[in-house]
Amino acid sequence: QHCTVWEGLYVQKYLECPLLHDSRKFDIRQWVLIKSVAPLKVFLFSECYFRVCKHQFSLDALQDVRSHLTNWAVNGKEDQAQSGVEDSVISLTSFKTELAEVHGARNAWEDFILPQIKQIVQTTLQATQGRLEHIDGCFNLMGYDLILDENLHVWLLEVNGSPGCDAKRSPFLKQMLSRMIHRLIDVVCFDREDPDGEQPDWIQIDSTND
Repeated sequence: QHCTVWEGLYVQKYLECPLLHDSRKFDIRQWVLIKSVAPLKVFLFSECYFRVCKHQFSLDALQDVRSHLTNWAVNGKEDQAQSGVEDSVISLTSFKTELAEVHGARNAWEDFILPQIKQIVQTTLQATQGRLEHIDGCFNLMGYDLILDENLHVWLLEVNGSPGCDAKRSPFLKQMLSRMIHRLIDVVCFDREDPDGEQPDWIQIDSTND
């Protein structure tokens, strides 16, 4: 009764020990497709990408947003001639190589990181399933933003309901985006849900609350 109550606020703990790429903070952008709400039918795109900060990470420079915020709305404002657009994104293939060569963690993505991502996607969607409206013939493409700590634990940053699909930042992003959209149309419009034998592809993940 002695405190002012504020509603609609969230308190988050800052992750002080993120896994770094070349001394810079990064996050994971993972595409998720919700084909149906009732029953809940969810697909995970088998390829993701990693958005890298322009400045080196330091807890002594919390005011430097380009050291701490990975989204391109912040880092994209810096002069591209200074830092290079290509340097702001890395592929899953490059990240797996870095895990093996720099951190000595071979197969860490398949054995440890990916299962955590799947669990996060399942848990968040199951938690909100009752508030999602089922509309026949509709789907939703979601962008999950995640971050790794130095022990390779995955943390959810946010879920984007209308994720940006910017293919201009890297040739591999352009190719990945084209493939993602092509297979999304197959899955949603023509019910071709099984993988077609090419990679990357949409992979259905289990839901226990169907």
